[in-house]
Amino acid sequence: MLCRFIGLLVRVFLATRSRSTLNSLSHAFPDETEAWRQGVFRESCTRLAEMGLFRLASAYFSAERLEQTLELTPEAARIIEDYREGGRFHGRPVVIMLPHMTLSEAATMLPGRVSGLKPVHVIFRPLNQPAINRWVTRERERFGAKMISRRAGHNDAMAALRQGEIVAVLFDQDAASRGSVITFMDRMVSATDLPALMAHRFSADVFLMLPERQSFWRAQLTLRPIPLGEEPVDVTIRAHDALEAYLRRDAETAADWLWLHQRWNFACKPRKRFRLSEKRNQIARANALHGRDALPRKVRFWVRLPDSRAEVVDALPVLRAIRAARPDFEFTLIGEGGLQSLVEESELADRFVPLPKSGLSRLLQFYQMRSQYPDTYWVLAADFGADLEAFLTRCPQRFGAERAGRRRRLLTTPYRAEAGAENAPPGLSGLWQSMAYFYGLPEPEESPPDREKPSADA
Repeated sequence: MLCRFIGLLVRVFLATRSRSTLNSLSHAFPDETEAWRQGVFRESCTRLAEMGLFRLASAYFSAERLEQTLELTPEAARIIEDYREGGRFHGRPVVIMLPHMTLSEAATMLPGRVSGLKPVHVIFRPLNQPAINRWVTRERERFGAKMISRRAGHNDAMAALRQGEIVAVLFDQDAASRGSVITFMDRMVSATDLPALMAHRFSADVFLMLPERQSFWRAQLTLRPIPLGEEPVDVTIRAHDALEAYLRRDAETAADWLWLHQRWNFACKPRKRFRLSEKRNQIARANALHGRDALPRKVRFWVRLPDSRAEVVDALPVLRAIRAARPDFEFTLIGEGGLQSLVEESELADRFVPLPKSGLSRLLQFYQMRSQYPDTYWVLAADFGADLEAFLTRCPQRFGAERAGRRRRLLTTPYRAEAGAENAPPGLSGLWQSMAYFYGLPEPEESPPDREKPSADA
């Protein structure tokens, strides 16, 4: 009950993060109902509290309680036996990739649960409070694991692998510019590639470790072998594939991951939203390993079209350029019903949503569309009603143009039209083109993919 109460507090007081988490679940499990996803989210928040309490309580676990906490599957026991003293793989370097699960902390107990292994080292992110960090580190090492702080560099981890020891790394999907850009659950993430680089450098054996929660403070440890592949990024991709398969198994395994962490923030900055960075981009390799030709269209990009047919025709070239720059965008075009034939002829939209008659029914429809979790909403119609429609969907990114003397306060990142007026082509098509460049669309004369744009007020 205590964990459920703490989980409720998390959902109430972290409302923005909760909305973002439900967005992630909607993308990851589009075929499930909203009620199913809400249930997974509630259980995940409850298990977040369970994880925190486990960290405090495990400091007082006896050897008998430890054995009850961490159970080995028969397959995991067989694999571990090969790496114990006298086993056929004893002394071979091992890299363990550990995701952020409910009972990931239990992984540090493995040396106390199994004797005869080479030393086990765990790379961790230290806490900012020195006294608390010293206590947590001491308690994590109580069962035999040796903690290596990320801030101290990775030389100790490299030395351990060179001596045929075991290194475990918590791997995440929000490594920013330091990670490799791959797909996870069909959307782009920046994944840490440290485990893969270490594994390839030392020809180490690689395992995905999953402490599968069985009940309160009880986990069953499984090990999934990950092939080295031809290049380091293959390890990163295959480990994420194995994690994805686990999370998709059922509601119990889906709730076992810490969904509150924001994993899919890569390529979301407003000024770079309409482009894909080429830095450390491994999408082509991920597509090749997954047997597909292009990125899945999983980023929900909604466009409120202007009411005039002629203006929509002017907007189509800019929208096509965005489609080419962001092949992962799923285009939903919203406009008057009379525009549907034009939109269908353009073959640009994945979906067209005709507007109902103006009034409360229209506002109610957009309020109900919040459960579809759009990612980016570009308002080409320049009126308050269109801005209000976008606001009601609770889309986290709402783009549009502000003209002199007219603020659009319901947009999250407005483009100040006068800022780019000097170089803009005439007419609305020129405005929309300049706005698209402001939001990151690569300009034709660009050579570097991430060149800074002329300053404009955001």
